[in-house]
Amino acid sequence: MDPSTAEYLLANLPLPIWVEQKVVANCLQAAISTALIVDYIETLPAEVTYVWAAPWTMIKVLFLLARYSPFVTASLVIAYSFTESADTLASTCDTLVGFAGMFVVVNIALSEAIFFARIYALSGRSRHMLFYLSFQWIAVHLTQFVMMGIVVKSLTYPIIPHVTARVGCFGFPLPRLIPAIQALFSLSMFSGGVLLLIMGYLGFQRFRHARASNLMNIYFRDGILYFLALASLAIVNIVLGVYITGPSNFVIGECQGILYSMLSCRLLLHMRHVGNKSTATQFSDRNQLGRACPNPEQLTMEPVKFVSVRSVPLTDSELGAATKKASEYL
Repeated sequence: MDPSTAEYLLANLPLPIWVEQKVVANCLQAAISTALIVDYIETLPAEVTYVWAAPWTMIKVLFLLARYSPFVTASLVIAYSFTESADTLASTCDTLVGFAGMFVVVNIALSEAIFFARIYALSGRSRHMLFYLSFQWIAVHLTQFVMMGIVVKSLTYPIIPHVTARVGCFGFPLPRLIPAIQALFSLSMFSGGVLLLIMGYLGFQRFRHARASNLMNIYFRDGILYFLALASLAIVNIVLGVYITGPSNFVIGECQGILYSMLSCRLLLHMRHVGNKSTATQFSDRNQLGRACPNPEQLTMEPVKFVSVRSVPLTDSELGAATKKASEYL
């Protein structure tokens, strides 16, 4: 690094502040890594029951990718965090940040793909809806990939021996990058808002003439809560991106990608749990009438086949069957 640049950075961000921000970043990294591991252990039994035993479908592939890609992201950021050495090269920092940044976008894209699939299922596998959702997903996340690439390539890594030995890699964003960082996270909030409006419209059109089942209530409740969580994380990243320019900023971005994955996977597992529970309840009711009933623990979720949207109002029994099928797909 040019000596004048190093002096400028030290003058505007003294060593004690660098060390303090590094400690904060390490604490954030420990917190999100712990949350990821605890969430995995807690939801693993549900994953084994509702995903591993299910046939291979696109939703199953999306779930597994969204489920395990955050571990790659966390590993890269942890490696980035443990670079406290005077011999650290700027190229090493650039490589680790480049891969980690792209995996953050991958985490977000895979997580939102699950939410997109929910909307597609609710539309009755409408081809027009599939075309629009595919366009939106590609446009939003391709733009995020481009923006992340611009941000990563524009970072400066000040390798100052006595400083680097204490704090390791330190990505220093240029002021002109702040709007790009804000837009990167704003896109996810915008995309989620559009999906929420579509979900509300489809729900009103399809179920306005029928009494909402418990499963359908959970479907819409989880979708709204997911969007609120998504929007809150995006707003936090946008605000902090203005005021924090140290290592904490990078870890906060990682937190958003990992939390997106955790929420979307829990969303899917919860739907399948409720759908399976509803099925077991139906079999239990039949058993009380003297009919044969399989062991509820042996019930597995089968692939669902959707049909076109009906214009005729659904009866309560038809609505129950439709929502069960939706839970199998989701």
